[in-house]
Amino acid sequence: MGARTRGVALLLCGLLLAFAETAPAQDTIRVPIPREQLPPDTFVNREARDTVPADSILPAPNLPDFIRPAAGGWWNATYEWSGAELQRFSGVSLLELLERVPGLVVTRAGAFGRPAGVAAFGRGGGRLRVFRDGYELDALSAADFDLQQIPLAGLAAVRVERRLTETRIELTSFRQRDRRPFSEIEAGTGDPQTRFLRGLYAQTVGGATTFLGAFDVADTEGFRRVDAFGVNSLVARLSRLISPRTGLEVEYRQTGVDRFGPPFPEVAVRREALLRGRTQPAPAFTLEGWAGRAARTPGAGDSLGVELESTQLGARAGYQRAVVGLEASARARFGEGGYTGPGVELGARADFRPIPALAATGAVRSSTIRGVTGVELDGSARLALFGGFSVFGSLAVGERPVPFLADQTAQREGVRLRTERLRL
Repeated sequence: MGARTRGVALLLCGLLLAFAETAPAQDTIRVPIPREQLPPDTFVNREARDTVPADSILPAPNLPDFIRPAAGGWWNATYEWSGAELQRFSGVSLLELLERVPGLVVTRAGAFGRPAGVAAFGRGGGRLRVFRDGYELDALSAADFDLQQIPLAGLAAVRVERRLTETRIELTSFRQRDRRPFSEIEAGTGDPQTRFLRGLYAQTVGGATTFLGAFDVADTEGFRRVDAFGVNSLVARLSRLISPRTGLEVEYRQTGVDRFGPPFPEVAVRREALLRGRTQPAPAFTLEGWAGRAARTPGAGDSLGVELESTQLGARAGYQRAVVGLEASARARFGEGGYTGPGVELGARADFRPIPALAATGAVRSSTIRGVTGVELDGSARLALFGGFSVFGSLAVGERPVPFLADQTAQREGVRLRTERLRL
């Protein structure tokens, strides 16, 4: 059986070899395969879009913001509180806020409402200035503005600059964010027998006008109910846009003060009317001008007893970038403004920060009061070294005109002043 099987296997192998030799060679001609004759797919897979309409809440027609450099803190003694931080602040007036600024000393002869003063580094009066959106608040009846008479209602930000030459307080008014009506109200009470109530309402009228109204009422009976004091403020403002970057604004403010008891009783009403125009021809450049009038009318029992008024015309321009910031201002006063008096002031400021570790700021001001002129210069610089360690310093030189009382404070024919030039 084994021999027969091997013979069959050899026969099959021979047949396969013979078939392989006689098989035709493989065809080497390449025949192209025709392409797909069907037309391409015309369906386009588009991404599904949101079918919900866009947000219809438009921004409120506000005047463009006047851009300011960021507060530096310790190195240039500049501190700032935003609107959200002011809402969390439990103070009654602006004076309590300044008590939190390093280097500022608040002196007050008694409780809330008594005459108070603010000084930096132990310096005297005449070095505290308050600005609201560029417009300076004239004290009229005193060397410095009484910060207890400045309400917190209607403020969006507070900026304090403690310079060597002066302390500047810049107030930024509240602006409505969108066209929905906005309102807020706040009340409080505490010792010594102190109460306050403040509220604000803002409403867009049409597509280019915004109205704002605010009030602030605070009063106290003082310790042992013998130092009564009350202050009430009303604000009404109407803003209208002429173009997306240009607008006009008219504002009226009234503040009534009732302070009884020696040594400085004060019963008076202060009224302010202001017209403002602001434009932003470029995103980094803002220009504005204003004309305002402030008047103080005394009441029965007022220690001064004379009516004072001051008219102010002013303009300022600002240019802000990440590396450099420039600002220039000019203002003129007319009328009998008490300690301030008529005068002209020109000022310029520059902020420079080429790298995060280096920053510098400088300002120059020329002021003239009753024919006496003075020029001031001040600046600050900071250099960050390593490990959070920084070196900073400030310098101030120049002269400024300062009014003084010629004889006594209260005279029916007016407050007589003389002006002298003081060296810084």
